[in-house]
Amino acid sequence: MEVTKVTKVKDSFIVDNSNKRIIYYICDPDKNTKCKKTNCKHKGAEFDCEITHDEKCKVEGTTPFYVKVTHTDTVNYERVYLK
Repeated sequence: MEVTKVTKVKDSFIVDNSNKRIIYYICDPDKNTKCKKTNCKHKGAEFDCEITHDEKCKVEGTTPFYVKVTHTDTVNYERVYLK
């Protein structure tokens, strides 16, 4: 999952440069004109990216979430939905 160009993790959550958790959304690729869609799940890419941090590009009616990173034998990403 490609989440940002520069990824920082604090307390297991992806954060911005000011250490604030980044809010993500399910992406509507038709609205997301800035994205190159090279890893877009909606366009059939193998990498399966389907998220954006741009609220204007979200699928209507979906719940925003944070991305939590867990490390075991591999790196895993989990969505923690906002209420």
